[in-house]
Amino acid sequence: MYVIVCSRLDIASQNIKDNLLRIADWDEIDFGNDELIENAWAREDVCIVDVKDNLTNLNDIDRKLSGFHVDSLIFASRHKSDTSGKIFTTHFTGVYGSSLCVPSPHLMRMILLNLMRYAQESEWKVVMEATHHGPVEVRIPLVFVEIGSSPSEWKDSWAGEVVARAILDSIGKEKKCPVGVGLGGPHYLRRETELMSSSNVSFGHCFSSVMLERMDEGVLMEAVEKSKAEFIYVDKKSVSTSLRKRIEEIANKFGYIILKEKDVRAVGVLGMEDYLKLSSLGRVRIDTGVHGRESKDSLLFVEMPRDLWDYLDRRYRNSLRKLIEEHGLGHIESENGNILPIIFGFDKSVVEKAKDILFNVLSSYEEYEFHSPAEIIVRRRKINMQKAESLGLSGAELRKLLKGEMVEVDGKAIKPEMVYECESIAFNIEVKLIKGELV
Repeated sequence: MYVIVCSRLDIASQNIKDNLLRIADWDEIDFGNDELIENAWAREDVCIVDVKDNLTNLNDIDRKLSGFHVDSLIFASRHKSDTSGKIFTTHFTGVYGSSLCVPSPHLMRMILLNLMRYAQESEWKVVMEATHHGPVEVRIPLVFVEIGSSPSEWKDSWAGEVVARAILDSIGKEKKCPVGVGLGGPHYLRRETELMSSSNVSFGHCFSSVMLERMDEGVLMEAVEKSKAEFIYVDKKSVSTSLRKRIEEIANKFGYIILKEKDVRAVGVLGMEDYLKLSSLGRVRIDTGVHGRESKDSLLFVEMPRDLWDYLDRRYRNSLRKLIEEHGLGHIESENGNILPIIFGFDKSVVEKAKDILFNVLSSYEEYEFHSPAEIIVRRRKINMQKAESLGLSGAELRKLLKGEMVEVDGKAIKPEMVYECESIAFNIEVKLIKGELV
């Protein structure tokens, strides 16, 4: 069961509650003469409780709900700020250096995405906030969902309906995905919010740069463990070098994985297990347009013809990268930037796409002919450096000659055929689908 907690002392909370009751059918529950819960309603696997205290004070709410099997608590709240304007926020609770709540990252991400969906045609912003305030002594996973930032927004019926629908549309529809702990950045977590909206990842506890000034390994351990996080994401632009080193020391001590933004996106597509396997080969590169796996999808690997691939990678690396991304596939790079002859994706047409990439580059830049169904002959222009030096040619002039252009040196016309010769190279062109585990 999911419990939506509303407060009689919170205008926005009552606004959300009124819209919840309006847009769905509920049965009233009798809690008797309870000192905390004034009213309650239920439908299917959802319950609303209307409490008499501030939401931030509800450290004993799990005791009050001990008669129910509660999966997650959703606190419908106001967000107060003098500068934020019209905004919907989500966050987890905790007092840095004291105690942190048990977060519900997958539910939070679904609510965040649904808030974005309902608010997309409006001027309202949607963002995740860093961990802050209470309650913290709650053993049930929870998430705060808020309307900000002043009384006029708190009372806005449309805003209340947006939050109510976002909550109801998210309950029971959480999608499992890799979860991270976020470190650094402002209180309003723009980067983590963007990563969740564009990649199949979520975040548990996140701490702003100001909070990290008192970095403590105990806090990081608690954040990772309670979030059930598989990685740590550091907003490097907002974290000092000395603090990054401190974070790395703690991560190495406890075996935590720190990921850059590109790697977080890769994890969102691949899942942590496959990402770790591939990253053991090199740097995993996946464009944001690559779709992540569904439960039934298998990761497919294609081995490119090594000698030909290395030849093209040395000459046309940027074109290869661009085509791989355009085809919705991923690749692996060595530390020096070489693209390894392994392409991967979830699309069953991955072999056909790999062949298209190969011949697209060949047709654009090289002269070739088929020697057999599995072999081509590339005819390549090669500068005879001895002739070039005897004619006093510079690098710029040589490049023009290779393009088939004529140049003039000391009043003398130099034709391309005067300095280059043709070189024929045979290449295997077989593209193979790798069956089973790559590593």
